[in-house]
Amino acid sequence: MILFNIISKYILSVLILHLSVYKHHYLSLAINLLFLILLIIYDFLHLDDKKAYFYVLMKIIVAICYAFEDTYAKILLSIDSVSPYNLLIYRGIFENILAFLFSFVFIFVEIPDENGIKSCVFSRFWKIYKNKLNILLYIILFFVHYLQNINIFAIIDKFSPIHFAVATIFENIGSLIISIIYGEIFLDEFFIKLAIYFILILSILVFNEFIVLNFCGFQKYTKIFLEQKANKDIEQTIINNKENNNESESEDNVSTKIINIRNFNYQINELDLIDGKDTNSNL
Repeated sequence: MILFNIISKYILSVLILHLSVYKHHYLSLAINLLFLILLIIYDFLHLDDKKAYFYVLMKIIVAICYAFEDTYAKILLSIDSVSPYNLLIYRGIFENILAFLFSFVFIFVEIPDENGIKSCVFSRFWKIYKNKLNILLYIILFFVHYLQNINIFAIIDKFSPIHFAVATIFENIGSLIISIIYGEIFLDEFFIKLAIYFILILSILVFNEFIVLNFCGFQKYTKIFLEQKANKDIEQTIINNKENNNESESEDNVSTKIINIRNFNYQINELDLIDGKDTNSNL
């Protein structure tokens, strides 16, 4: 369901973060939509159990919810200047409250165990911690999840939710490799999904302007193209002013002015990044 997550981030970035969308963004979105449709057709052709449709629907809802969380986290981290550590604490408190509310119902529900004896599920937790190794494993798992979530929010804070999508694809590639090692998927399915993930990585790199396509006008509104165009306009303006005013200004002075103007523009961009207002270039 990674494609639902990526597409949801695209849409939410436009609606919530007011991301300006240009031609190369539409190309990336079109590639994702194409493969989303193909994967939906492929999955539904291989679903035999009706319960599997409900499972797929739940996975889609979860993917969209995670996309909304990442998008809203960008607002809290970059615009409201909330620390990733504080955000993780708030998230943990909120999740524990929800877990308690949803788990409270199961106190009154008796579920059969492996021997068929019905009892409250919470009364059987002691079996998990009876093995001391499980306690150590849960402690290690706690710190691993903590570092994982800190890194997620750090990527979203410094870059954008769509940049994090690249890391998500690499995570799925790792899971795919583990699946083929343990023989959980067929070899042809492995290579099909690997090719799809590779294309998705390229499309996201195009969206984030790490890859610039210099044809069909896809490069027209990228950051590097706009900077080059602005520099040319500045240089041409200075040259035109010199010719019109018939000044005897040396070429060294003209170059110095160009460098000063570029430094001034760079300082403005830095200030915009600090204020969290440069949504066009960083989101």
